[in-house]
Amino acid sequence: MATADYIISNQSGAAFRTDLNNTLAAIVSNNSNSSAPSTTYAYQWWADTTNGVLKIRNSANNAWVTLLQLDGTLTLEDGSASTPGLAFRDDLNTGVFSAAADTFNVATGGVERLRLDSSGFCGVNSTDPKAQLQVNSDKNAETDRHDGSNYHLFLRNPADDSGEAAGLAFSVTSNATKVGAAIMHEREGGGSQGSLQFYTNGDGNSTSERMRILAGGGLTFNGDTAAANALDDYEEGTWTPAPRFGGGNTGMSASLEAPVYTKIGRMVTVKFGIVFSNKGSSTGGFTIEGLPFTATQGSFSHFCGSVIVFNGPNADGNMTAFANSAVLNFRKHNAANANADPTESDFDNDTSIMGSLTYFI
Repeated sequence: MATADYIISNQSGAAFRTDLNNTLAAIVSNNSNSSAPSTTYAYQWWADTTNGVLKIRNSANNAWVTLLQLDGTLTLEDGSASTPGLAFRDDLNTGVFSAAADTFNVATGGVERLRLDSSGFCGVNSTDPKAQLQVNSDKNAETDRHDGSNYHLFLRNPADDSGEAAGLAFSVTSNATKVGAAIMHEREGGGSQGSLQFYTNGDGNSTSERMRILAGGGLTFNGDTAAANALDDYEEGTWTPAPRFGGGNTGMSASLEAPVYTKIGRMVTVKFGIVFSNKGSSTGGFTIEGLPFTATQGSFSHFCGSVIVFNGPNADGNMTAFANSAVLNFRKHNAANANADPTESDFDNDTSIMGSLTYFI
């Protein structure tokens, strides 16, 4: 192990030779020694055998810069986002650094972009990730939902082949490849038009489709892909029942009690209550107009429901209601009144009715 001052003085032949050999030994061993050379120069090498590292003197000749371990391991300065420990010659604020012990960071443009902390949590644009992977972004997909650059996470299969899919899988098992549940988007046409499919594992060995959102909208279940079978709507709301006698409501006065509806696909359920304070002077068959959706029906295949009558001229009773287009028609259904339409004579000024009906559109 040798260090030298690299100054060959005028001296006798034997002394000159010894001095030269010592200097050459220092050169070939990179000044390897347990202590630093006493005489230093800018950009001088020193193999620090105490710490097992190779160092180089800085340009100001006032400090040593550690380059690598003597066993060949490459080590870096911790650096920072603005001056990474490992950077590019033509882009010195882009590279890797370590912000803290057991932490790996990546910077571009002098700004930290990625952090892998001592817990194994990875943060993208996050300096304090709270999950195995956390992505922070001010992207707003509402800007243009058809542009992948507006999303926090964009899974893409670059193929233009219909029938191929991009997906996300979930698993809780020691088996490295088993999938317990999955979500897939399957391409059906240009521009990545297609369906979104949901799968679960029901037997421990395979996944089966449980639900699909069709490309054109609507839900299908358990592998069914037919648009005609899709559940395409759920809606709740209120409607305005309009009672009529013979199509008129002259002088009529009534209040409505909780007229609501629920629509699930083609199926509509309506509920209503009507409290008369004056049945008015119109005459004829009793109907209620204003169904929230127009019903489908045939000659003898109407959708029927039940109505209870309070304070009628014949005391309390009931009627059958059936949907006819956007109108509710009614029948008095006992032998004594021959299945007749109720009319104004079946109502008093204080009569109340309540009922419900489910029909299809």
